[in-house]
Amino acid sequence: MQVYQRNQYKIYRVGDNFIVHNSKYRFSDKHTHLKNFKQAKNLIYFVLNKKVPRWVSFYYLKSLIRVSDDDEYITKVNKVIEIKKRKAEMQLKYWNCKNY
Repeated sequence: MQVYQRNQYKIYRVGDNFIVHNSKYRFSDKHTHLKNFKQAKNLIYFVLNKKVPRWVSFYYLKSLIRVSDDDEYITKVNKVIEIKKRKAEMQLKYWNCKNY
């Protein structure tokens, strides 16, 4: 059941979860699943305004890519994903020898 629409983006409620769909494309090509309505609305806001949140999870960043149809925006999101991956790898390699 559709619960929200902004431009070509629609939000559907499925059980306790939500699906965001870019209705310019087939459902199987441009949709993502999210846990709550606020996340779904924010996702639409970020995609429409070409904003890339840096504090969100990898899954959420991938969701931005899944529903967007703007290649420049997808490139920006992919750069943030790569930066977050590098930072995570660096944290795993860091070893404070004073604690041992």
